[in-house]
Amino acid sequence: RGVTQYVNSNYTSLVATAAGVYATDGSRLYALEGDTDNGEPIPSFVEWGTTDFDTAFLKGMDRVYVGVMSTGQIVLRVVTEGKSEDWYQLVLDEEGQHGARLKLGTGLRARYWPFRLDNFDGEGFDLESIEFKPIALSRRVRS
Repeated sequence: RGVTQYVNSNYTSLVATAAGVYATDGSRLYALEGDTDNGEPIPSFVEWGTTDFDTAFLKGMDRVYVGVMSTGQIVLRVVTEGKSEDWYQLVLDEEGQHGARLKLGTGLRARYWPFRLDNFDGEGFDLESIEFKPIALSRRVRS
C-alpha cells in the first residue's frame, strides 16, 4: 500500500476505523468521505521516485505501458534534466479502461527520470500496472 498525503488541510491526526476515515485539526473532527472536497474535485496522483534504472548511462525513453481504469482525464508527467516537464494524456475508452502503449516525444534523454501520473478533474483511478521502457545510450553522463 502506498503513502497517502492530504494537502490543503491543517489536519493534525488521521484515523481509519470500521465506520470510516476521520481527521482532526485539533478543534474539529472531519469525516473523509465522498467524491469531492466541499464540492470541489479532489485531484490525485501517483509519483515514482527519481530513478536511473540501475545504470549511469544516459537513457532515452520512447514508450511507457500503462494499465489504468478511470472515467476521468489521466496524464503522465515526464521530466528530464535541463528540460521542462512533458505531459502525455492517456486516451481512455468509454468504459474507462486503458491498457496500451503511451508514446513519448522523441529526443528525451537523461540519466535520472522522475514520473508522475495525475488525474486533473477529480475522478478516481485504479492503477493496475506501469512499465517504463528505457533505452540505454552508449554515452555516460556528461561532466
